[in-house]
Amino acid sequence: MTRHDGAPDTEHAEQSSEGVGAGEDAQPESTTYTRRQVFAASLATLLLGVGAGMAYTTKSWVDRERARDRPTAVDLGFVNDMLDHHDQAVEMSLITLGRPGISGNVRNFATEVIVFQRYEIGLLEGRLNVWGEQRGEDDRTAMTWMGMGSKVSEMPGMASADDLGRLKTATGTDADREFFTLMRAHHKGGVHMADYAATNAADGEVISLASRMSYNQKLEVTEYTRALASLN
Repeated sequence: MTRHDGAPDTEHAEQSSEGVGAGEDAQPESTTYTRRQVFAASLATLLLGVGAGMAYTTKSWVDRERARDRPTAVDLGFVNDMLDHHDQAVEMSLITLGRPGISGNVRNFATEVIVFQRYEIGLLEGRLNVWGEQRGEDDRTAMTWMGMGSKVSEMPGMASADDLGRLKTATGTDADREFFTLMRAHHKGGVHMADYAATNAADGEVISLASRMSYNQKLEVTEYTRALASLN
């Protein structure tokens, strides 16, 4: 018994103890508490074991995924070469936006190229990160994954140094015309690369990205052709 103030009632406790027979062993409260401790410890050990097992299983899954996601020559070649290809498209667009007298139409197209191709650059760099790969060197041989090795600066659609020089000095309608001419050729080269990757790559993300690039840049080639016709 316990008093309302929380202290044990010793008088009733003594009377209760006299009523316990020789064959009726009383179960001490301390023994019950100890069993609870043992149960809690066992449960904690079980949970730790389950947690360790889950961690091991997760690590094994990650290791398998990384092994499965190793890039093929086409995967890695396309990603590296398209990164440089996109870099030049962004460069040409930035140059054009700095030229005086360009039309609002050209300004819109150049801005669109910067936004979308920078976004795709992020996706391409993301694949390299997943694979644990670095961007290719500037002096590497590009396009080997398509069986047409070349310098990076000579990939399909890449503008030459002379092309960029004209773009940097053109103004007004001439700047509009240079932008549309160079960007149309640039996108045609990009479509050529993206179509090959969409068909021959192994990585699902690369295939999806290459397919979207091809579709979008084909549309833009058509738009550039119409814009040139309107200038002429």
